[in-house]
Amino acid sequence: MSLLKIINGANNDKDFIPKIHEYIVDDVKTDKGQLVGTSNCFRKHAVKDFMTVKKLHHKTHGRQGIHMVLSITPDIPENSDEVYMDIADEIASYFSEYQSVYSVHKDTRHRHIHMVLNSVSYETGKKFSQSKQELNQLKGYFNHVLSDYELDIIKTKTDDILDENPYNFDDGFDFLEIDCDEEENEITIYDDNDYDAIYISEESCSHIEKTRKAEENALVITGVNNESEDIFMNNNKFFEHANTNCNYENEVPFDVQSDPIYNPQIPTQI
Repeated sequence: MSLLKIINGANNDKDFIPKIHEYIVDDVKTDKGQLVGTSNCFRKHAVKDFMTVKKLHHKTHGRQGIHMVLSITPDIPENSDEVYMDIADEIASYFSEYQSVYSVHKDTRHRHIHMVLNSVSYETGKKFSQSKQELNQLKGYFNHVLSDYELDIIKTKTDDILDENPYNFDDGFDFLEIDCDEEENEITIYDDNDYDAIYISEESCSHIEKTRKAEENALVITGVNNESEDIFMNNNKFFEHANTNCNYENEVPFDVQSDPIYNPQIPTQI
């Protein structure tokens, strides 16, 4: 069966967004960045776009984002990488009020989709929240999409989709690389430190905490053109023309400590 996990962990950390973004768009995992997409933000500086919305609505604290992992079965060659990206696009459309970055990872035995949502809606400014009923509706939507592609649906109990374990993400996210085993009906979590696979039952999946060292900074692009900023400020419709050609500056490390969103000693300008 296909497997969906919504991982909370340490999502309140102020550097969660740049770290999870760097992980999701990793060139090694995404076929050199070819399998990466965004919704309601620019791909080349998605982290900064997320932070801008938080700052605009004065909601820079608390939960920073929502991280989802979807591992799909059967993973057959007939379903191209583009099909998986189409599935990710449809999933992102479900969260139309939120910015998202998503990708297809190919560094495990079966391809799987990662997605992170901004915790603040760019349309309403409200923080993301989800009741059990809404989570069940989300599961139903995912199953509808998977059925349209003749893929296995998610049979996991709704209560087991949400992973509330207090993970520590200081050493990266690779321990969360879940993978469905079609033949043994197990989940595999990969440990990139020694490249061995740890086979565990679905019930115990959420209790494994294998970590590896990851880079601390994500790369973003500075310099959105004035036209896009005007659209954002005047209409409160975040980057309505997401395909507008922009003149980006060189890539620079995004450092949370030096960003005015999180450091009140640095003056901000909107």
